Amino acid sequence: MRAGLRPLPGRFGRWLWAQVPMQTVLTGAALMLATRGSGLAAMDADEPGADPASEAP
Repeated sequence: MRAGLRPLPGRFGRWLWAQVPMQTVLTGAALMLATRGSGLAAMDADEPGADPASEAP
């Protein structure tokens, strides 16, 4: 019984991954990279010692 149930989580994961359209995956990855990039830019602006006069209004 256990030997028959052991591969189920892997099969379910592969099945679930196959159900997700590739466009959705690529869009999610692009959004994640875009928001991470904007978050890094905001962190750089908040660094101590940054010249406030050099920031755009």
